[in-house]
Amino acid sequence: MTESQDKETTRAKMTSAAAAAASSNSEAKIAVSSSSTSSPFLQFSSFTAEEKDQMNKLQHVGCEVRDLKLHIQSKQENENTNKQENDEDEDTKTLNQLLFQMNDIKSQLGRSILREVKTIIRILEGKSPSTDNNNNISNEDCLESEAIQLTNMLPSGKPRKDMEKRLRAIRKQKKAAQKSLFDKSLHTKSLRIQRKIHHLLSSTGLGDTFQYYPNSLNTEINKLVPNQLIVLTEKWDGTTVQATNKGIFKRSDKFTKGDARKFQTMKEEERYDIERLDVGFDEFLATKNGGSTSCRGGGDKSCKYIREAIEPYYPIFASMDDDICVYFEAVGTKIQARFKTCNIAPYSNPEPSSSSVDSDYWHDIRVFDFTRNGQFLSWNETKSLALKLKLPLVGFTDPPMPLNINQIVGMLRSGLTYDVKSDVNHPANCALLEGYVVRGLIHEHEGKGGIDEQPQRTTERDEEPIAKIRVEDLEQFAPIEKELTK
Repeated sequence: MTESQDKETTRAKMTSAAAAAASSNSEAKIAVSSSSTSSPFLQFSSFTAEEKDQMNKLQHVGCEVRDLKLHIQSKQENENTNKQENDEDEDTKTLNQLLFQMNDIKSQLGRSILREVKTIIRILEGKSPSTDNNNNISNEDCLESEAIQLTNMLPSGKPRKDMEKRLRAIRKQKKAAQKSLFDKSLHTKSLRIQRKIHHLLSSTGLGDTFQYYPNSLNTEINKLVPNQLIVLTEKWDGTTVQATNKGIFKRSDKFTKGDARKFQTMKEEERYDIERLDVGFDEFLATKNGGSTSCRGGGDKSCKYIREAIEPYYPIFASMDDDICVYFEAVGTKIQARFKTCNIAPYSNPEPSSSSVDSDYWHDIRVFDFTRNGQFLSWNETKSLALKLKLPLVGFTDPPMPLNINQIVGMLRSGLTYDVKSDVNHPANCALLEGYVVRGLIHEHEGKGGIDEQPQRTTERDEEPIAKIRVEDLEQFAPIEKELTK
């Protein structure tokens, strides 16, 4: 054999060894996790003493393969590119010997491992009774973990693929069962749905003919009157969510877009449904109360970004009084495009942001309402309670001002952005304001006694009037002459 042929043979051996080492890497990882942690490995399987010895030997050889593979890789990275290939001959030979030994053991154990995997899978599928008298969800997790580990030790081929397919089906069925256990209607009975906030201005037409009367308050619906003392709060563009100490909830519209009934004046319960969101709050409460759950880390994937926004506030929600419900917008870059970098207004501050918030990725909440015993609190009570609970509140005008339509329209036309006063470098400060919620103050004296004041009303009273006006509404103003003939 020539020198060049000898080098080609060596390269082929090394390539073969590397491929075999990669395929055996999962076995090596299994060996490490099984020997160095309190893994449930072999807790349920009924191997003979001889088979168990072989399994231990396989794990030991797997560790050696892993270590030698890392050594060869490190050596290749540290040595000169033009190194002599025979420098690695000894390591390569040793690796090939270990891989051959592993394959030999796996071949001997293959039938036994397959037998045990099938037994465990039949238990998980409910086709065979478990020998464990204390079988429960936790043990099912251990059984599944053991079946996965054993399946990974099977030689490649149809039997292994069949076992992997059955395990995937078991996981899918288990996930569906956990999802069905989540009751979306739990704790929603008698819960006050977020109220419909009507437009500040009167309007005419529907669809393409819809227009606002620019100088006419919609007093009949929203109860606001000219020169009434008001506060303007920022209308955050996000997903409206509400929370009690028992759950996280979201309203949904009963009618589809374009349905004429959407434009009728209805009670909240006639217009909207409400459902509980599966965002991990149940698991938080269970852990807080000393319980445990097998579903941690689960939840509705479609609510992933809502969960990111609200999860930091779970301890606060859990601490609220039983009769309190908080209403807020879940906001952030993945919830509304308004807060993505490409949509923000030019930033006037030339200095780099020192904010802890990532301008390209952030989620948070902005509180705008509370109810106690199903009745909406006044603005001053809302502000006081948010401060007491340390929840982030929407921005607002201070001091209060008389209701003047022209003044509000002028403010909206000036291209305002959000104003996060607690962080001047917050990326939301660059996002164009969606609009204002106009809140009439008829209970101005309430909530001014300090943050410890918690009004406990036993009788109902009129709720403060409320309305909204958005920047986009300004493009739908009716001509002045049409307003004059109204």
